[in-house]
Order: sequence, then C-alpha cells, then structure tokens
Amino acid sequence: DLDMAGAQEAGTPPERARAALMAGCDMALACNDRRAAVAILDHLGLKPDPVSQVRLIRLHGRGRPNLKRLHYNPVWQRAVRLVQDYDASPLLEMDI
Repeated sequence: DLDMAGAQEAGTPPERARAALMAGCDMALACNDRRAAVAILDHLGLKPDPVSQVRLIRLHGRGRPNLKRLHYNPVWQRAVRLVQDYDASPLLEMDI
C-alpha cells in the first residue's frame, strides 16, 4: 500500500506508484487516501499492458472449491496439521 508511512519516504504518491510499476508490480495500491489515488490516476497517464492484464485476470477466482474434496486433499490435510502443530506448541516465557 503506497499510503503506508514507510512508503512516504519514496516521494509523492504518483512517484511511488510509478516506481512500483517500473519495478514490475502489476498494480499499485492506494487504499486509504482518496486524494493520493486521484493524484496517481491524474499524473501517471497509464496505458494498458496486455501482459500485466493477463496476470491480473488470473487473480480472479475460478469458482468455489468443493469443500468435501478439499478435506480429502493431502496438501490441505498437511497444511491443517502444520497449523495444529504450531498452535499446540507451548509459549515461551521470558524472565523480564
């Protein structure tokens, strides 16, 4: 998100957006500052990039997963076990 405090060191919102896009990002987020988002759109003069558009299209969902099949999927089962094992780990205590 280009509105985060750490990003503000990198210039104006349009400068930050241009730097992100030039670095290979397919999108630049300006989530909580409408004026920054408008400034980005007004100053960048972007043209559609077909390769970037294809990558963005792939971000869209492909329908809902079948939950019954998901529960039998070995990759999903392993992920669930990893989370459960992590959750079962004791918390470390520090002498302060």
